[in-house]
Amino acid sequence: MLGAKQGKWWLFGATGLDAGLGHIIRPECTQLLIYGVLWIFIRLFSPKPGMSRPKLLCALSVLLIAFAIPAVPYMTAREQFLPEKLKTLISSANQEESKEIQKPEINSNNNIYSLRHARQDS
Repeated sequence: MLGAKQGKWWLFGATGLDAGLGHIIRPECTQLLIYGVLWIFIRLFSPKPGMSRPKLLCALSVLLIAFAIPAVPYMTAREQFLPEKLKTLISSANQEESKEIQKPEINSNNNIYSLRHARQDS
C-alpha cells in the first residue's frame, strides 16, 4: 500500500516478489497479488491523483513479473499450478464432478467412557 500512496510503481515489484516467495510456503500469499491487481484495475478505470495510467501499467507488469520469478519455477517443479484445496472447490462447483464427491458417513456409536462412568468388574 505504500507504493499506492506514494505513487512508486517499483514498490509493487517488492509486493510481487513477496507474494511469489510466500506462495512457495503458503498458497494463500497469492492474495497480495490479487489485491494489487484489483487495486491497479480500479485505479485504471477511475484515475485519481498519485499515479498516472502509464505508471499503473508499469506497476502491473512489475507486480506480475516479480511474482512469476520465484513462483513459476516452483509451480513447474511441482507440476501443479493451482493448490489442491482450490481444485477441490472448483470441481465441487461443477455439477458433473460434484456427484463423484461423497460425504463421509458419520457413525454415532458413543463408546466413550469417562473414569466416573466406567464399569468396574469386581
